Amino acid sequence: MRFARFKYSVDVVLAALSLLIAVTVPAMAQSASATPPCGVAPVPAYPPLGAPPAVLTGAGSGLPASIDMTSCVHWDARGMSLVILLAGRFKDAGGVEDLLARFGAISRRPDIRYYSVKDAKVEPLVTAASAVAGPDGETHRGDFSPVELADGAPHYFVQEDNRSTGEVIYSIRTQLVTATRLVLTVENITPVKSYFIRLFDPGDLRATYYLDQLGPGVWGFYSVAGIQESTVTGSHHESYANRAIAEFNHIATMAH
Repeated sequence: MRFARFKYSVDVVLAALSLLIAVTVPAMAQSASATPPCGVAPVPAYPPLGAPPAVLTGAGSGLPASIDMTSCVHWDARGMSLVILLAGRFKDAGGVEDLLARFGAISRRPDIRYYSVKDAKVEPLVTAASAVAGPDGETHRGDFSPVELADGAPHYFVQEDNRSTGEVIYSIRTQLVTATRLVLTVENITPVKSYFIRLFDPGDLRATYYLDQLGPGVWGFYSVAGIQESTVTGSHHESYANRAIAEFNHIATMAH
């Protein structure tokens, strides 16, 4: 299957994150058997500790038929027009409970910064975010505790990003929790709009995150993000790749 591998051409230092965020540009498409960590070695592979994450992009239809979407990815990634696969490595000595706390800290999502290809600068990805009590998004509440998030039930949050207008409700659900592995899935459950234009329908934006302990205090981060693009949204592979990188950087560098 053919995926595009992104390389890094410009580094932007973010003081808030103390991490190098790389501007991505498309490399020449090459053959790569993109594979999530579903009982086999993932592709792209985890880069060395301290190196930028590795990113592949391609059509969901190109994912290997051997992957069990139901038990591993938890949604039909093959039906997405674009899939972003990212592998990174970071340090964390707090274990799975600390990782759950990072994902549950919805109020920290406005801290996420990414490189905007359109604006040619680093800017906030999320402008406002809050955990909510239910799928209607009406009752705002505090961040999710690790115990709450680990229960396997869907939880909900609302957020606004820098390219849409109005709040969008998302669900976050923990698929698996062990001492050495954490798997979570996030998806939009309400449409994404820009003024009166409907950009994405419910379920058009999905991501599954796999965190595996690779050694003492060292974790592998792998994400499979699916985007259902359309004639309205156009195709923006670089922008979506940069957003995936920003999500990784946010989790990998979050301070408590």
